[in-house]
Amino acid sequence: MIVVSIQFFIESLKRIFSISELEPSITIILILLVSIVIKLGLFFYAQRLFHQTKLLSTKALATDNLFDVYISLLVLLSFLFQPMFNFSFDGLAGVVIAILIAWSAWKILLQSVRRVLGESLPPNQLL
Repeated sequence: MIVVSIQFFIESLKRIFSISELEPSITIILILLVSIVIKLGLFFYAQRLFHQTKLLSTKALATDNLFDVYISLLVLLSFLFQPMFNFSFDGLAGVVIAILIAWSAWKILLQSVRRVLGESLPPNQLL
């Protein structure tokens, strides 16, 4: 997730400095809406699995699906609003989302390291 956030951050910065013309189509908008619904379903499923198993891999999967929803929403909003303005909304929002992805990945990484090093967990998080 950290590598993805760095790549997403770099691509978002490129978009800020080179505004491209976006041409929305009904097909693209429908595909984005369907992918948002599917990713939301996967997020809720992985979240439920995490609460049952307490495995950090399922928490990472849930977080990944949630950020896929955010990215798809960002693309959808960019398609709808970019033609009205001469500013790269998707680039700016992409930077924010990349930072949030990196922060979430860092927290999951720290939890994993703590478990590997044997730090005791609160009773409600024991397997």
